Amino acid sequence: MQRWLDAAVLADALDAPTAPGALRPVQWIPPRWDWVDPLKDIQAQVLAIESGLLSRRKAVEATGYDIEEIDRENAADATRAADLGLAYRTTPGETQGARATPQQTPDPNEE
Repeated sequence: MQRWLDAAVLADALDAPTAPGALRPVQWIPPRWDWVDPLKDIQAQVLAIESGLLSRRKAVEATGYDIEEIDRENAADATRAADLGLAYRTTPGETQGARATPQQTPDPNEE
């Protein structure tokens, strides 16, 4: 893409600034597809991310959302919840998929 832009500017086929970096390709995120079984799809994405087969960025982009926007919203939500003294079962950034095992406090009376 960058080669095409450079060639078009040099050939005066494109009226654009010639400063390096002035033309930057944008990232296009296609609209999301509706899921047939959202629970299984999300579980599969979590497993793929945890196993290193898929990045979190790619998983988010596949839903049609922008990861930077989601991260900003999660950070703002977490800050707001902390400021208000709210506590939820999960917080952004924790891995809480269907495979997650709830923590159990050991019973001191059991041996």
